[in-house]
Amino acid sequence: MTGQATRQLAALAAGLFGLSVPLAATAAEVTLQMKGGGFTVQGELKSFDGTRYVIESKVLGNMTLDAGRF
Repeated sequence: MTGQATRQLAALAAGLFGLSVPLAATAAEVTLQMKGGGFTVQGELKSFDGTRYVIESKVLGNMTLDAGRF
C-alpha cells in the first residue's frame, strides 16, 4: 500500500469510527460535500477529531468545518 493510500485509509477510518487521527496520518487530498449538496470543498485534510475537519483549501485557505454538516 502506498503512503497516500495509507493516509487516506486512516482518514476514512477516522470518519467512520469518530477517531482522532494524528496530523501526519491525515495529510491527504479530500472532498467534503455539505449534507444536501449545497457546498463542496476540496483540500488537504490536516486533522479530524471526530467533530471537526481542518482542511487547507488552495482556494479558500485553512478552514475548520463541523463534521455534522458534511
